[in-house]
Amino acid sequence: MKRIKTLSADNMAGQKFSHQLAPVTLFTGRNRAGKTTRMNAAMLVLAGRVPGLNTGKAVFDAFATGNPLEVGGVMDDKTAVARTWTQNKGAVKYQGPTEEQFPPPPPVMLDAMEFFGLSDAERVKFVFSRAKLPESFTVERMVDAITSNLKNIKLDEHTPESEAAIRETVDFISNHAGHSPLDDPIYMPQTWLVDLVASIKDRSKLANQNAKRMEQTVQGLAQVKQAAAVPQDAEARLAKAREELEAANADVVRLTEVGKWLRREHDAATKAAAAPAVDEAATRKEITELEAARSDARAAKPPGDPPAFRQMNEPRPTDVTARLAWSPLVEAANASHRAKADAELDVKQVATDIAKAEEQTTCPTCGQDITAKQKRIVAELKKKLVTAKQLLAGKSKEHAANAKKESEALERVNEAQAAIKAWDEAKAKLDEQNRRAAADWNALSANYSAAQKRANEIGDRIAKLTSMLTDRSAAEAAARLPNLNERLAEARTQYEAAKMTAERCRAAVDAAADEARRLMAERADAASRSKTISEAAKFRAEVAVLKGLAEMLADLQAEIVRASVGPIVASANALFAEVIGDPLEYRDGEIVLASKAGRVGIRSMSGAERAMACCAMSLALAAEAPMRIAFVDEVSRLDADNKIRCLEAIIRLVESGALDQALLVDTSPEDYYSVELSDTFKIISL
Repeated sequence: MKRIKTLSADNMAGQKFSHQLAPVTLFTGRNRAGKTTRMNAAMLVLAGRVPGLNTGKAVFDAFATGNPLEVGGVMDDKTAVARTWTQNKGAVKYQGPTEEQFPPPPPVMLDAMEFFGLSDAERVKFVFSRAKLPESFTVERMVDAITSNLKNIKLDEHTPESEAAIRETVDFISNHAGHSPLDDPIYMPQTWLVDLVASIKDRSKLANQNAKRMEQTVQGLAQVKQAAAVPQDAEARLAKAREELEAANADVVRLTEVGKWLRREHDAATKAAAAPAVDEAATRKEITELEAARSDARAAKPPGDPPAFRQMNEPRPTDVTARLAWSPLVEAANASHRAKADAELDVKQVATDIAKAEEQTTCPTCGQDITAKQKRIVAELKKKLVTAKQLLAGKSKEHAANAKKESEALERVNEAQAAIKAWDEAKAKLDEQNRRAAADWNALSANYSAAQKRANEIGDRIAKLTSMLTDRSAAEAAARLPNLNERLAEARTQYEAAKMTAERCRAAVDAAADEARRLMAERADAASRSKTISEAAKFRAEVAVLKGLAEMLADLQAEIVRASVGPIVASANALFAEVIGDPLEYRDGEIVLASKAGRVGIRSMSGAERAMACCAMSLALAAEAPMRIAFVDEVSRLDADNKIRCLEAIIRLVESGALDQALLVDTSPEDYYSVELSDTFKIISL
């Protein structure tokens, strides 16, 4: 399995397509015709994702213009790959092969405008992150080298704190390696080193902040002035003040409740004194009628639990696999039909030639009798006619077989589409049943709620009527009012006095608590200062060790960049030297073009030179991948001659086995008409 032979997609960027791909395929078309969409579809077939879109929802949101989003492909070993992303209520479900079933290759897609728009450091980091390192640069060996050098690091002074910081840092590096997915083939040593540098930077920043904070604390403790002497019985005085405050607060609560009760009694007596006389018989009759009505309302039955939402037992079927199997059979049937038609024309032509030869017995120029020659020619033509008829019979038989296979494959496509339609109809029917069940339950729930509300309203009315019957007479209530007024005034006076006492006790508690805190601070001051000084020394030592480690990691990263980027540049020159002309070099952290006039940096290159350099780096990176498929976008930046040179070089790389497949994009096919189409090279115009 080295390359994609058939590529298809549905609901992707507003398009549905199916293509037969060659080892070198050029997609051409105007802007927004779907060229890059085909490139992204190929990457989704291979890996189930594209760079920067690593979740199913991200893929669906970026490309889907319908539901579901489907891509499929058939590899050169006839392995069929179908991937589907379906959105339901905001969630996206993926269906297709897992990474264990179809391990994703790391395809390289290098865009010239994106690559050369990066800064110098970012360009090197881009290549560094994708390059294959020498075997000596494994995570285990880097851990051993870093920890060994860290134990012998040069510091201004070696103290117990610095030795402890070195041990903690060594443990941190070992744990960092232990928690990294080193068994994952996609996880590269470069990634581990970048993650470690970021972690060390964060750890150094935190240690520096802690060191500054501890130093400020030490300075603050040194500047604290000696406070006034604190009584040694401050804690006992605080306990006594709290007891007095609790007693005062209890009095306030008690008098508050007494006042509330008296206010309720006073309000009830005032209301009763002003209330009209009540018809006891009529009121009791109304209460009896209301209780009967409330019993009827309470008899309403609750609706029970909401109905369960039923779902389809099986996922929605798909016709991608059937269509992928049908597509090459259609092409084979069409090809055999054309071959049969050609054979029929040959038979007719030979028959016509025989007829003409049989009529021609004399030479048209000299009039000489050519009967003997004419007989030989007719005999040869008749043999040729027999051969042509045999060929026609074979082509007819081959076409009939291909047509039958294509018809059977089309039936499977129709069956798959019928299954999709049946599933959709069943889903619509099930949704309607769920809706009706929910509507019925909502109606029962509304009726039950209305009955409960009616019962509560009737209960309120019964309570009001009962209260009217139990109220004292107006004369009795009027006689109690003067006494209640006196008791209310007395309770208010007692409440205000208790409140003032509680305020005094609270102030005494605050003063005693302040004295107790000062006493505790005096006792802890000496121990706190000593501990803070020790913590400050610890963090200063950690800052020094991490600073040395950061310098060590920067040197290691530069060494790895030189070891990894250099071979990639050399591979680019070897693969593409005849096209780019002047060789590429990696020098002082930059990829340059070594021309006769001198070394030309990226920013000084022409647009064509940048595009050629980008193409060379893309092919070099792809040549090292497990599945050597190169994606080259925006070839239109080259002039016509360089386009041909670039394309011919890529074709030679594929034919020599240096690459398995290359997919290119340009706006027009006109510049490539001089390149002969073949089994290796194909143009797809959109």
